[in-house]
Amino acid sequence: MTKEFIAFSEKPTLLAELIANATQLAKAEGASVSAIVLGNQAAVDQAFSRGAQRVYLLGEKSDDRLIDDYVPTLTQFV
Repeated sequence: MTKEFIAFSEKPTLLAELIANATQLAKAEGASVSAIVLGNQAAVDQAFSRGAQRVYLLGEKSDDRLIDDYVPTLTQFV
């Protein structure tokens, strides 16, 4: 089984930092880096440009949803 580091944050700037750190760890461990993105295609493109090798798009978060509403989906990734 291939190791995979998964980065997720609802905040784009923090996600970019998490991807950068995961990339460093992945190089040391021989693993890949994936990102889970809340947003649009631009957010997906940014995750790839920051070093994610795979990106999972959850779509854009509507104002009436809480980040907690995504927990069931997020748990499927681990």
